[in-house]
Amino acid sequence: RFKHLKRLCCVHGRYSVARNSLTVMFSFYKNLIVALINFYFSFFTGASGLTYVDGWLLSFFNFAFTSIPPLLLGMFDKDVADQALMADAKLFPDLAKGLYFDPMTIAKWFGEGFLHSILLYFVAYPTQLRGDIQGYRVMDFTMHGTIVMSAMVILVLVKLCLHIRCWQAAQVGGMAYSFFQYPLFLVLYAAIPSLFGVTAFHHVAYMVMGDVKFWLYIGLFVVGLLFPIDVAAIFVQRQMFPTIHDRAQSRYELLE
Repeated sequence: RFKHLKRLCCVHGRYSVARNSLTVMFSFYKNLIVALINFYFSFFTGASGLTYVDGWLLSFFNFAFTSIPPLLLGMFDKDVADQALMADAKLFPDLAKGLYFDPMTIAKWFGEGFLHSILLYFVAYPTQLRGDIQGYRVMDFTMHGTIVMSAMVILVLVKLCLHIRCWQAAQVGGMAYSFFQYPLFLVLYAAIPSLFGVTAFHHVAYMVMGDVKFWLYIGLFVVGLLFPIDVAAIFVQRQMFPTIHDRAQSRYELLE
């Protein structure tokens, strides 16, 4: 009658805690970035209430653009192979002490969100200040906000990829869907002449995506932020300061 109790507690119970902790931390991280970017912008507009990012893009950031991957991570990810969990009782005490949800982990995620928000906004600020695109067109706040929002969506999704330890078909599909959905939304939204009387975004995506600065900023933020900072930190930690969970993961293959 109780033959599955050990697996229920040792494997599924532990996975639930690890998955939920990472999903919650990632949710705080991505919302901190989008909130701080709009906070920085308010200082340059005299707190006038001027919108930096188009309202529909801002509304869909959590609802559609970055919702599926963390949801699937919270359902399918595995930080350590289940064979290791069934065989090694030493993997449990650290989790009970808040391995993935302790003050240090929370501070790390909040610190990364704060750092990324500063770099996202102020690295692109010179383009906003000059207001130029393609060398001759005038760039307004909606166009510049679209560039920063696009870089932010790609950055957030790529960062989540770095923290997924066990890629499964559902996660691959969800991530591919999110990466494809955002540019498709931009193209379709920009094709609408007027949406509930608002015409500010009409053709904006076409002008922005047709400028080399749009693609350079995305490449700069993804490669320039994640690889020197996040990838290096993860590599150094796992190679030089591996936890018992890192060592267990290296000994077992994730089969699913």
